Amino acid sequence: MQIPGKIPAIIAILSILIFCFPPAAGTLNKISGNVPVFIGESDLDISSGLNGCHVIAWWANGTDINTADPAKNISIVPINTASSAIYHFNINPDVFTGFTGTWYCQDKKPYYPVFQLLEPQVSLKVWDLDHDTDVTGQSIPFATNITYRIDTDMGPAALYKNRPNANPSDSFYTVSMADPHGVPVSLLYTGTAGNPETVILPFDTHPFITQSPYYGINLPVWSHTARDKQGYFVYPDGTYTLTVRANLNKMQDAYANSKLSGTGKITDTVTVTLVKEVTATPVITRTPEATITPPPGTLTPETPVATATPVAKKTTYSPVPAGIVMAGITIAGLLVVLRRR
Repeated sequence: MQIPGKIPAIIAILSILIFCFPPAAGTLNKISGNVPVFIGESDLDISSGLNGCHVIAWWANGTDINTADPAKNISIVPINTASSAIYHFNINPDVFTGFTGTWYCQDKKPYYPVFQLLEPQVSLKVWDLDHDTDVTGQSIPFATNITYRIDTDMGPAALYKNRPNANPSDSFYTVSMADPHGVPVSLLYTGTAGNPETVILPFDTHPFITQSPYYGINLPVWSHTARDKQGYFVYPDGTYTLTVRANLNKMQDAYANSKLSGTGKITDTVTVTLVKEVTATPVITRTPEATITPPPGTLTPETPVATATPVAKKTTYSPVPAGIVMAGITIAGLLVVLRRR
């Protein structure tokens, strides 16, 4: 099927309009009845949950709310009066910490739940995608594919059924990453500059999280070994620092003004160290020649042969019998006499 020539132009115009004029942000401060809310939220519209109630109360788990007095109660609006306080309710950490669970309307029976109070929790990790494991605080090879992982209990705050004015643009998280020199990393190269397949993507700074865990997008295709047009590495090796901040309905201000810490509740910071693989110069070592052990009794060329020096033998004579000696003397004497004659 052919697309009419004017359609691509219309699509292009709409794309420009959407880019220039994004959808209007909703708001997360209006809640439905009996839904999760979080310690630290401010300016909440809890009118739907109150339904005309003036006093809310909390009972410890296991307590019979029909017979026992509440462990804590709070008057929101004086009875028989009208007030805008129900549209601007603050869940002060110093007041509500330690009282998580169901809060009920106390001035009407039967008691009915107004909201479910939770303590905010947010945890940040660096995740090794190659091995599907947590590498937070560790040193890993430079080319390892990583992303960040957020674990939180605040996903319900982004759901339309809980917050009727919610909009996908209502991200209340901010995630940042800084390189070893403290320079923010806002762009992620998928390859070396100049490569036609290389794409430059934005860092996932404002994730919209409805369920946990959440893994940062774009980071899985981030090339740590990407080079710029001059051939230099775009990203230095060393320790990278990542931080997440949750600011659901001004939580950051509420905890900043509280004596309680927000670390691990609405903020978390982690590190990971990227180490370039160093190719070591090969060391040439001489392999010793094999030594052959000769069989016993065999002389090897390297073994000098001892030359025996001849020893002179003493000549010995056997003794001549005495008779022969005397005969010899007699014959010798006769020869001398004959010569004289």
